[in-house]
Amino acid sequence: GIIETFPTGVDVLDAILGGGFACGAFSIIVGEPGTFKSALLAQIIGTSQKKFNGKLLHKFLDSEEAMTVERGASMGARRLKISTDISVEKVFKTIQGTMVYKISKGIEEYPAIIAWDSIANTSTDKERESEETDPAKTMGLKARILSSCLPRYISKMRKSNISLIAINQLR
Repeated sequence: GIIETFPTGVDVLDAILGGGFACGAFSIIVGEPGTFKSALLAQIIGTSQKKFNGKLLHKFLDSEEAMTVERGASMGARRLKISTDISVEKVFKTIQGTMVYKISKGIEEYPAIIAWDSIANTSTDKERESEETDPAKTMGLKARILSSCLPRYISKMRKSNISLIAINQLR
């Protein structure tokens, strides 16, 4: 069938992506620091707010604390909902909470974007709570959580019309 998309607002990129990022999917924007990734993510929310006439749920999970409501507005995102207190586990709790919210409000058909900035900068709950300074002791935990949770959530997101669009940095 036809899959709705979240347009980026960049004509050439939208053409390459077949109209934008797919609704109900997991997508990653990867690049060097300072290459418009966060701004593009806010712009995707802004162009999608216009496309869906305000019938779009969104949350911007910002572990880098670089996005502001004003910066989002300059990219076209109105009333950007930003959360900076995040962990890898909280990303999946946000997805689950969005599913429950949509059902409780009877708005299952509304598309949703969970914007995650960035995978590389987000710690796990254990890393945040630990006083351990040796990264070797917690290394790989984030990868294990992601490899365990993502496959379970991708089909749920598709059914619930929720997209997780994440940023990852090349370092």
